[in-house]
Amino acid sequence: MFILNTTYITTPNNIDPWKKWLKEEAFQESIAFRTPDYRVYRVDHPAEEGQVSFAVQFSFENMALLDLFQDELEVIHQKSLAKKFGAQCLFFTTILSHEIL
Repeated sequence: MFILNTTYITTPNNIDPWKKWLKEEAFQESIAFRTPDYRVYRVDHPAEEGQVSFAVQFSFENMALLDLFQDELEVIHQKSLAKKFGAQCLFFTTILSHEIL
């Protein structure tokens, strides 16, 4: 299993607009993933003053599906976020893989 984790950093006054954007706009342009299954977590760590962070995680059975998702959505997602929030909401992604110890 692979998880695409995207961490968003924004300001407290953008929380509600960001949640609305995520729910209604962020992934609507997708062709193969019309209704992506994802989880949203608030990152509970001491953020810099005036910032809040959220992690959005998508689960994939294999890397090929994750790659397809990224190829299809990455540029669209970045443009949508920049258009809506400009520099008031930043993000970075990491890919996690499940390790059996």
